[in-house]
Amino acid sequence: MSGVSDIKPDKTLNDVCSGNSEQYEVVGPADTVFALPGEDVILPCSVKPSISVVDMRVEWFRSDLKDSVVHLYEDHDDRNAEQTESYRGRTKLNHEELQRGDASLKLSSFQISDEGRYKCFIQSKSWYDDATVDVSVEAVGRPPVITVDGFDDTGGLHLQCESEGWNPEPVLEWLNSEGVSLSSETAETSRNTDGFRVKHSITVHHSVGKIHCRVKLRHHILETLIIASNKRFNPWTTSIFLISAVVLLIVNAGMLIAGVFTKVREATLAPLKKVGMGILNYIDNWLIVPQSWELHGCNSSQLAPATVQVYLIAQTLCKIGEEEEQILKFVPCWPNWTWFPELMLIASTPP
Repeated sequence: MSGVSDIKPDKTLNDVCSGNSEQYEVVGPADTVFALPGEDVILPCSVKPSISVVDMRVEWFRSDLKDSVVHLYEDHDDRNAEQTESYRGRTKLNHEELQRGDASLKLSSFQISDEGRYKCFIQSKSWYDDATVDVSVEAVGRPPVITVDGFDDTGGLHLQCESEGWNPEPVLEWLNSEGVSLSSETAETSRNTDGFRVKHSITVHHSVGKIHCRVKLRHHILETLIIASNKRFNPWTTSIFLISAVVLLIVNAGMLIAGVFTKVREATLAPLKKVGMGILNYIDNWLIVPQSWELHGCNSSQLAPATVQVYLIAQTLCKIGEEEEQILKFVPCWPNWTWFPELMLIASTPP
């Protein structure tokens, strides 16, 4: 790497006071740039005012690594003979944008090793400046888990929703059946080596039908659904459908097994376990083969293959009970039949 300290001209007091027309400021992003492994990412860098930098030297390098040349533009061309091996063939400057003062770098096929601190250094014959760009790996967390904490004295139903393993911090929100956002009563955020963990609680005091817990990060959305199925919501007559992972593919038997509905009373209703735990560890091993299947006499449409980007696929299945039409959601799940009684509950309290 050509040492930056060797190529920088001195910014003298005369330069500052003379009003040199080439003076400019190099500007980077205000926040950290996040990227998923494998995707292309843009590292923003530009000059103010927006003058052409076509005739200038533009150098990208890692300030947190020694002798790390990411990309070099000089004498109207890319000069990457000394480029660090891991970046070869993965960096690009838009030469047309250089005319407008934009020296943003496109980094293709982002790798975990690309995480770090970058410098965008721009030098003219009589001036120079640089900007810092912090780049971090984005992580999509685990599907949110809704737990039922029981009822209060007025019949309100306490719900908690939790999701972990995110980077950066995601947005968690509750939504009613019309998609209107509901205010959380409590909100907790913590961070460990696995990423951010978010946990929100809410109390439902009347029948609102479907309640969604949604966690969002950029274009990634993970969601879990709970349904209050009765028309009158009170502490004496309540039915709750907690929807979660209820489909299991037994590959060696070629069979698709539907989940089990377990009816329990309020006295025995305990907070559900973190049924989403470990899904990420198994997702790569699971493929839901598109096929028709039957649940309680109702055929569903074909299931789409499960992917890392899409965990939940909602399908309207059939009438369950006398009046309510229920929504069932599918996610790849731990291959253990004993989990199913915990995945969907119909909770009913004594009269």
